[in-house]
Amino acid sequence: MNMQVSRVLGSPQWQLCQESWHLGDVTAQAVTKSGLSTVGLLGTAFTMEQDFYRDRLASHRLTVLTPPATDRAEVHRIIYDEL
Repeated sequence: MNMQVSRVLGSPQWQLCQESWHLGDVTAQAVTKSGLSTVGLLGTAFTMEQDFYRDRLASHRLTVLTPPATDRAEVHRIIYDEL
């Protein structure tokens, strides 16, 4: 193994990078800590329509609401065209 690579892999910074948090878990913890059990999910179409974020929130026993399809499209458009 390259000596430079060996130093990086053994560094404290690398070890810290190994411990990562899923944004859905951190969000769910904050939501449940505040006493809520239902959240609205707004984001890009991908975020609102795919399961990766919604399911992570739901795994913390949260009810996740997303807008109807036409509203999701409008939120997506605003994110990409206006923000």
